[in-house]
Amino acid sequence: MKMVKKIFKITAIVIIGLPIIYFSILASTGLWFNYHYQVDNFNIYSDSEITSAEILLLKKEINDRVIACKIFKEDLEHNIYISSSEKKFSFFAKIVGSSYPAQGFNINYLNKIFISESFINETHKERKAANKLIPYSALEGDIIEIICHEIIHSFVYDKLGAEKYALIPFWKQEGYAEYAANISIKEKDSLYSFNNRVDIYLDDEFWGDNKAVKDYYEAELLVENLIENKKMSFDLLMSDSITLEYAQNQLYVPERGFTSPK
Repeated sequence: MKMVKKIFKITAIVIIGLPIIYFSILASTGLWFNYHYQVDNFNIYSDSEITSAEILLLKKEINDRVIACKIFKEDLEHNIYISSSEKKFSFFAKIVGSSYPAQGFNINYLNKIFISESFINETHKERKAANKLIPYSALEGDIIEIICHEIIHSFVYDKLGAEKYALIPFWKQEGYAEYAANISIKEKDSLYSFNNRVDIYLDDEFWGDNKAVKDYYEAELLVENLIENKKMSFDLLMSDSITLEYAQNQLYVPERGFTSPK
């Protein structure tokens, strides 16, 4: 009987203690970083010192992109943690159950964005060396793009609410974040071609056996096509009626007579 009580007591301590430890760590996230900068609705935490000019430029480059998002919310606060320590980044990723390795992730319910500066730089270096950089996407390894991508997740979460957001499939969540984070900068590029992006998608040799990365890229294409070419609204895109199969079948380039494979 004493053993049962002891086991029960230990179990109770674990059940109560782990959530307390979990939220205590996340509540004190800022203490894990050496520097904190606040500019308007941006709280930026960093392992490395950032000059005032660099902070203002960072904010401007981010705002120039995310303001183009149809569900942009000007007064939404952004808490961004830029980690140059991969161990620290992986620690937080594992605590919240986020996929790892990654260039960044968003704890939407706590409004905290974590950025891995080291992995972003590694991604850029490796893809450039392999001649596989894709501008205006997570596949270029650009810290501004990644931060904007995560901020778009915050906009979508705020717009839809926690319950509905949790039900949104991968291709819509990631595809919209990639699309909206890059739409303004694509518009400024006179050489940008959606058809060229499709050519990359169709190049099996380019992707090799890296299906996960290709799926990520496909998600952006599908969303961009539905919104820009098919003139679909955000609300319709996020509705249950728009399925992955439907989106793939809509990916059509007239010059090629191409319909995306199912």
